[in-house]
Formats: sequence, C-alpha cells, structure tokens
Amino acid sequence: MLNSTISRTPAQIVALKRSSAKGKATKERKEKEYWKAFHKNRIAAEKLAKIARTAARAEERILSKKPEPLRRKYRINPGISFKGNGVRAVPIESIAQGIELIRTRINSLVSRSPNLDNLHNLYKDTGYSLFDFRKSIARKFYSGMTWENKKRSDLNWAVDHIIGVKFLADNGIIAMHITNCLENLTPLLSKQNSVKGDFIFKDDLIKFRETVLLPNGIDLKTGWEKDPRIVNHPYWLD
Repeated sequence: MLNSTISRTPAQIVALKRSSAKGKATKERKEKEYWKAFHKNRIAAEKLAKIARTAARAEERILSKKPEPLRRKYRINPGISFKGNGVRAVPIESIAQGIELIRTRINSLVSRSPNLDNLHNLYKDTGYSLFDFRKSIARKFYSGMTWENKKRSDLNWAVDHIIGVKFLADNGIIAMHITNCLENLTPLLSKQNSVKGDFIFKDDLIKFRETVLLPNGIDLKTGWEKDPRIVNHPYWLD
C-alpha cells in the first residue's frame, strides 16, 4: 500500500485532489438544493395552513355568532307569528316591511361577494348556507344562465319566488324560513318575470303547500283556491 502511494506521479496526485474537491462540491450543492426545496415546501405548507385556519375562523364566526338580543315583540297581530321551527325571529314593523326584507335578503345573496353579516343572517333566518343556496339555484339554470352573465343585456335574469311573497303574506305567512326556502326560489329571465307579475301556477302552489306548508304545520286561508292570482298554465314560460 505504501509503495502504491509513493509510486504515484505528481499529475495523478493533482487529479486525485481535483476529483475529491469536485465530489465534495457536488455533495455540498446537493445539500443546498435539498434544504432549499425543504424550506420552499415548508413555506408553501405554512401558507396553506394559514388559509385553512382563516377559513375555519370565518366559518366559526358565521355559525357561532350570537344574534342581538330581542328588544321588541315580533308579531303584527295574534294571527301572524314571525318565529318558527327554531329559526330566529326577524324584527318587522309591518307586512310591507317584511316583504321588502325578504326580497332584500335574496338580492344580497345573489351578489358576487356577500359579507359575513349577510351569510350569518342567511343561516339564522333560513337554516341553509350560501353554498346550499347557489347550488340549488344553479341546478335550475336554463337558457344558458350562469352566475357570471346574470346582468348581461341579452340574458338578464333574477332569483324569483315561485309562490309570490305578497300572496303568502296575504295568507298570514311571512316567516323567512318559509318564504325564502330553497323550494320556493328559482332563476327566471327578467322579461318572463315581468310577464309573470304576481300570478302563480296552480300546480306549483299545490306542490308547495304539500311539501313545505303542511309539514311545518302551516296552511293557506280558507278559499285560497278562488284567488284570482292563481292560473292553470304558466304562460310566462311560453
């Protein structure tokens, strides 16, 4: 072994040192690349975790935020109650104000970026989330409707109450979780909505009564079948 080392030429010794230095440099480079990738992945993981924590806190605020204490009675007269099935009571001074509040809630949900208070009010008033609302409406899209083209001039549409809010109010029904339930909301072209007005398709009303009103212990007033707003054909969809 000693003779082999002594017998090496100066050129061989220089080549050996260069090879050793090159191997060491390669090892250091690979270590730097490894730690660089490690820190990069760690930073990305921390960012994702931060986003998840922010989303969790937002959801917690929506679901756990306590409503303001009730300071007044929420009843227009003994025949109309605004609280039912565990859904919070909404302060309403008159039927007209109640109708306007119901429509305002729906319009705020259709906006692209509803705030946390709107989401909280939606959940407390109706029992469903913004995701449930948009998913239900999207299932009923027709004629090329999308959330992005809602205000397009050639395809202007809005969320409409299948059973009109005024009709329900005239029958003593103004509870938010009934009037704004997903079964009573549908997208409708604005030109069709203007033709529809306050009219109601009789089959839709019968279905709504059997699937929503009666299971909640609510019914229409006697003689509702003779209401002139009820029609036998939805001519606005023709």
